Amino acid sequence: MFELTAIVQARTSSKRLPRKVLLEYDGRTLLQHQLDRLRLSSIIDRVIVATSTDAGDDEIEEICVKEQIACVRGSLENVYSRFMAALHSFPSNHFLRYCADRPFFDLALLQEAWQLHLAGGFDITTNASLKTFPRGLTVELLRSGVFAAAAPEITEALDMEHVTSFFYRNKQRYRIRELVNGHGDQSGVNFCIDTPEDYERFKQAARKAGPSWKTAGWERMVEIFKELGFD
Repeated sequence: MFELTAIVQARTSSKRLPRKVLLEYDGRTLLQHQLDRLRLSSIIDRVIVATSTDAGDDEIEEICVKEQIACVRGSLENVYSRFMAALHSFPSNHFLRYCADRPFFDLALLQEAWQLHLAGGFDITTNASLKTFPRGLTVELLRSGVFAAAAPEITEALDMEHVTSFFYRNKQRYRIRELVNGHGDQSGVNFCIDTPEDYERFKQAARKAGPSWKTAGWERMVEIFKELGFD
């Protein structure tokens, strides 16, 4: 059994920016750029894409085949069940929940979180509960057994869609390590791609960062956003 798996949730039916994970930059789709970044990590044992069985997501599976990445397909609305299917097909002691619309995810921050997660024996290590990091810099590490044990209680549409909301709402039941930004509250900076405007900002920031934008630290990307007037 692997120790840490990255599960990438991706779909093409986003309401505000449809097919956003298939938008291109520098000859590759956003999804492919995300896979490139995750494969640079020394602590991630395996990367899986969890998408839906909706016909619109066939292209996501095609990219996975091309990139030689495992793809698990399931319910469009019940994203939690997709993660459960991924863990069933590819068992792992822990997993990273990763969204495909976060192009500036920071592997050094993941490494730091992973070390804290293991050292403390936590069920969840996250910066998604106390929101002090830039939006789109979310780290969520979960113990797979704890995640699976909650399945009978995941009955609300909110929890099915947002995957981890149940755990944060019931945080007293779990050992959660909450990460806090040492630079203060920077949650007003938005690294996510949810709108056409976000996509344009991403492209401008990536161009300014240069060829190494995939490995630039998140602090540098915050600086670039501020230089471009995006904060």
